[in-house]
Amino acid sequence: MLPPPMYQGLWDHVEACSDRTGDFERLRWYWVRSFPREATARAQWNERHEITLALAAVDNRGVVAHELLHELLDGDPGHEDRAWEACRIPKGDG
Repeated sequence: MLPPPMYQGLWDHVEACSDRTGDFERLRWYWVRSFPREATARAQWNERHEITLALAAVDNRGVVAHELLHELLDGDPGHEDRAWEACRIPKGDG
């Protein structure tokens, strides 16, 4: 999918608040109807620079920003970097 223009604005914000820079263009975006029933995630980032969003989360700024921060932090699965608080991004939004 092509990311909506709103995602570039979120990227700019997350870069600024995290004091990190990255390459928005290397991200690949995917939508799925939903994640498996047993999954609690609404979105997922992976080390191949792919972000997959459940359709219900496509317009959710918090969920998208959460995954963008994972990209800028090159993962941080434990949500331990100070950027989570600096950006005021809930650690459980992904």
